[in-house]
Amino acid sequence: MKNLELLAPCGDLDSFYQAIYNGADAVYLGLQNFNARIKADNFTTENIKSIVRFSHLYGVRVYITVNTLISDENLGDFFDMIDLLIDAKVDAFIVQDFGVAYNLLKRYKNIVLHASTQMGIHNLAGAKVLEKLGFKRVVLSRETKPQDIIDIKKNTNLEIEYFVHGALCVAFSGNCYLSAMKNKNSGNLGKCYQLCRLKYKVKSNNNEMDGYYLSPSDLCLIERLDELKKLGVDSIKIEGRLKRPSYVAGVVKTYRKALNGNLENKDLLTLLKIFSRGEFNKNAYLNGNDKIINEKTQNHLGEYLGKVAYVKPFKDIFEIAIDTKLTINKNDGLKFIFKDKEVSLGVGNVDKKGGLTIVYSVRKPLENSLVYRPLDYEFEKELLENKKYLPVDFYFTAKENEKASLTATYGTFKVTVFGDILEPSINKPLLKEDAVKSFSKLKESVFYLNNFSFDADKVFIPSSKLNELRRTAVSLLEDEIINSYNQNLPTISKVDISAEKIDCEPKNLLLVNEEIDFYFNDETVILSPLTYSKTVIEDFYAKLKNNGYDKTLYINLPIFATKEEVEYIDDILSSLSFKFGVVAENYWGLKYLNIYPTIIGYNLNVYNNLTANAHLSLGAENVIISMESEKLNGDYIGIKTGNLPLMTFCHCPSIAVNKKGCKTCAFGSLEYTDEKNNSYFIRRYKILNCYFELIPKEEFSTPKLNKNLIDLRK
Repeated sequence: MKNLELLAPCGDLDSFYQAIYNGADAVYLGLQNFNARIKADNFTTENIKSIVRFSHLYGVRVYITVNTLISDENLGDFFDMIDLLIDAKVDAFIVQDFGVAYNLLKRYKNIVLHASTQMGIHNLAGAKVLEKLGFKRVVLSRETKPQDIIDIKKNTNLEIEYFVHGALCVAFSGNCYLSAMKNKNSGNLGKCYQLCRLKYKVKSNNNEMDGYYLSPSDLCLIERLDELKKLGVDSIKIEGRLKRPSYVAGVVKTYRKALNGNLENKDLLTLLKIFSRGEFNKNAYLNGNDKIINEKTQNHLGEYLGKVAYVKPFKDIFEIAIDTKLTINKNDGLKFIFKDKEVSLGVGNVDKKGGLTIVYSVRKPLENSLVYRPLDYEFEKELLENKKYLPVDFYFTAKENEKASLTATYGTFKVTVFGDILEPSINKPLLKEDAVKSFSKLKESVFYLNNFSFDADKVFIPSSKLNELRRTAVSLLEDEIINSYNQNLPTISKVDISAEKIDCEPKNLLLVNEEIDFYFNDETVILSPLTYSKTVIEDFYAKLKNNGYDKTLYINLPIFATKEEVEYIDDILSSLSFKFGVVAENYWGLKYLNIYPTIIGYNLNVYNNLTANAHLSLGAENVIISMESEKLNGDYIGIKTGNLPLMTFCHCPSIAVNKKGCKTCAFGSLEYTDEKNNSYFIRRYKILNCYFELIPKEEFSTPKLNKNLIDLRK
């Protein structure tokens, strides 16, 4: 498994150094703008060159996240930033915006693009679309099935990146609009408010319950890395650019041990202590989708310690006795949980009484509360003390009437520097210990002196000259290492990236499912089936015709489809007895471009004119702009009104709520209400498997264009 790339998150400088020191093969990070973790400290245009240089000295690649949608007015600043990053010699860019990617590939020769998980690539059809465009890697959706990973690996030359640890989004990535619609802060712009982590009141089949029913457990696939390698995964990715440096240190260190084959049971405890929302999800979507949600808690719990034995007043605070076998230290953070009541506190003084551990606080937890430690201060402090230097070997020669020379070697890299011609010295010849003292002064570099070879006559060399040799050798050795990364670097071409208008056929659209009572005037109808089957589609079309419909019927393609489901939909479309078009809601749907009339759906997040034009130039008939976008300068289609899904689920929310599996399906009515009385219901649709959508009860509308889409689905 050593060939698997270990990819670590860096939200700030401290996290960056911890990723390097603890064994990452690559890091991913963002600048202040255009990245999906805009709330992190991130990096700057001023320090990115030094960051890349430092990474490359350690053999670590740097991937820049530009994984948000880009507005037209920001495109100039965006490409200016890319120019600077190209100059900084970053290794790759993680991209979401299709039009931006399309133009990056035209503007920069040899640029390396990775498709962000926000692009929703999860099957071979979608992967092939991006490979043909010029992408080198796909960051697969967390929902991707094992057979689809195998399929992509066997049938493309793409690298495959897969999330193995950290927070999971409950919704299919790139198509969550909850924060954007409710708080005007879009996850697609890096500003997600994480409304999924709130507590919801859920009504299901006349039952009512409270819990975090949109909040998934954190992912931990550390015991399944060999399986992922065999499936075809090239890079394992850790989530966490908003996490603290100790999290990065602990998780990277632990996964490095796993990849090196020396993982111990205590290392699994490290992952639990550093960040976990209770139990980890050790399966995700690899083999079933049933245990995604953790309705009990959405906060970091850490290590379980024991129970509260008693709580009693002590002066003007409380004495809290904890029955635990573990040691609690000053500066630890504790969490007490009793049913729905949670109390958190920091530890000051610690005492022992009768086998119980005593802590003190102005906050009063309840007796019998479960006690967890989300912060083990000494443990995390120790994690941050790790620092990594690179071994350098010095071979020094100093011969009479010859130039002094110093050869520095690190791995396969080797440089030699020369000093002055040396004269014999009788009174003060250079001793080996003096040379070692000078050549060991490496604290300002990334190296430590590993081996030292000394071959000298009785000559005199001042320490200043030795230091000069050392500094020059180290500098040249660093340059040798850095230059090894400078092969086939991207170059900037003078390609015009302006978005000239491309004509497209305007349409007013009705988006319906098969349960709709017929309603149309001059609109074109899109059928989004609740059940994808030939019979459903042909019966619906017959009813349309009987009601006087004389336009093309468009079939709305699902956001998510496994390999078997894509083949199933292929069979349905190829067997239909009437002319039709399709609406692509995910990149896999672009396989039908120039085969069937194709409209780009709003779930492909057309946010700027570059993206609209890219789709049109590739053969799309028209585009429905993102529900988050402003008015664009073309004959595009906007969303006028409706109850469009704010999330798409590949797990079953009914199983999460009702605790019953598919064999005893309990799906009926599901309604979620948050603390502000915003209500949502769940709609189910089926291909070969069931999928679900979170629908707002209140209609919303977005800015109107000349031609619009109305959602009439039930």
